[in-house]
Amino acid sequence: MLKRTFLSGLLLLGAVLSLAAQETNPLQNMGAAQNEVSNRLGVAIGILGATSDGSSALLSAMYTRSILQGVELELSFQHSALSRTFGDPPTQNSLPDYSIYFRNYSTIDGTVLLAPFSNGFLSGFRFGAGATFQFRERGSVSTVPVSQRLLPDSLAAVLRTYPPSSYAYSNGLVFGGHLKIDYVIPLSKTIDIGLRTQAHVLLLRLTGDDPVKVFADGTASASLFLRVGL
Repeated sequence: MLKRTFLSGLLLLGAVLSLAAQETNPLQNMGAAQNEVSNRLGVAIGILGATSDGSSALLSAMYTRSILQGVELELSFQHSALSRTFGDPPTQNSLPDYSIYFRNYSTIDGTVLLAPFSNGFLSGFRFGAGATFQFRERGSVSTVPVSQRLLPDSLAAVLRTYPPSSYAYSNGLVFGGHLKIDYVIPLSKTIDIGLRTQAHVLLLRLTGDDPVKVFADGTASASLFLRVGL
């Protein structure tokens, strides 16, 4: 009886081990799962930092198509807006001394993404590069600082001598390039989430009033994204 029970246990253990050997490790199949769906739509939210005027929220929409094993083409649209107010607003007893600044960046990227690792933890990484077109819009309203005013006897004289506000506005289309690093985690065959870091270098003004066409500016951002397969 004991011998029969022991043999039965060995047979059951052998069957379990055989089934376990046939199961797929999820980490080993991350790369394969990402390439089963050829088309994906995604959205992302993150933070963008600009070299010229600080950081702001970043919203993105993406379309991705797998063309080869480990190779994807992506078209993305990104938008970031910033507004700031400095100084003190006018009151009944004082002149205005403040400035308001805003900017909008609307960016279109065309990217080639590569997934060089096919198994394990590293299969979640993707590396990309491509071309960037960015429409940049900026504007400001400001008053003459108190330190630069000559203070006459009356408010009317001040307003005649120094208009209370000055205005500035500019826009233009610029061209450049970008680099992206993603880490993708598949939740199912059609849904995945991930983290993206990217950097843009803007080099050439295509439109705008500025006669200087060589343009040097850059942005960097980090985003959390969700993609759904079609």
